[in-house]
Amino acid sequence: MKARIFFPVSMAFLALLMPQVSVAETQLNYAPAKRAMQAKADRFAGKRTRITLMFRLKPTVYSGRAEWDRVDPTGCKGCGYDPVTGEFYDTPSNESCSVSMVAKKLASGRIRVRLEDSLCY
Repeated sequence: MKARIFFPVSMAFLALLMPQVSVAETQLNYAPAKRAMQAKADRFAGKRTRITLMFRLKPTVYSGRAEWDRVDPTGCKGCGYDPVTGEFYDTPSNESCSVSMVAKKLASGRIRVRLEDSLCY
């Protein structure tokens, strides 16, 4: 009699665990999302970026932003002045740039990162 009771109870317990296991397998965790976003942002910027913001949108989706600085060689037209020649010249300028992204874990387990918006100022 005890064996009959034990079997249905243990099966019910296992059934409760199964959905949690499958959710954990499909969920996108912070570290893999950050690695994927970092790689995508670095390729976009052509240099190392800093992930400055990340937050979860859904169990399988993170949103984030990466930032970096760059020098614009054409910079500011006529901003420099040479007192010897009395002429103005172009000077390079520093710009702060950012890119917004969304990382999603696909059913295959791969992570796809989509660029949403970018800005340099």
